[in-house]
Amino acid sequence: MPGLISRICLLCLVCCICEHSAQLCLPDGVAKEDRLNISIAGRDMPIGLVSLNWESSFLYRDISAILFEEVLGYNVDIKSPAGGSVEAVKLVAGCREGGEVCDRTWSDKHIAFEVWSNYEAGDIKFFESP
Repeated sequence: MPGLISRICLLCLVCCICEHSAQLCLPDGVAKEDRLNISIAGRDMPIGLVSLNWESSFLYRDISAILFEEVLGYNVDIKSPAGGSVEAVKLVAGCREGGEVCDRTWSDKHIAFEVWSNYEAGDIKFFESP
């Protein structure tokens, strides 16, 4: 267990340093100019990452951004943090920020980090409707 904790601490340190650097974090990382976009419904875009407004969610988002960019070779767009889990799920579902209007055919936000499933009945019904 101590080995795992030290690896996690090292990765956290790397993330903190890399977040504020224009350089690559990983020794064999994919350079920015060589990264690809994804394509959804005929639209090319970077992978949209949404965090919630607390530190552990930011950490998961930043680690994932490094892995998507430098290991997998995709462009990433870090979106503004969501105010809560329901809002984050709605953003990924294609809803506009804070709104009830959703385009469920595509979204520029693709992954939300550390979402908690403590939805109220009204929120669950929102996702069940077509």
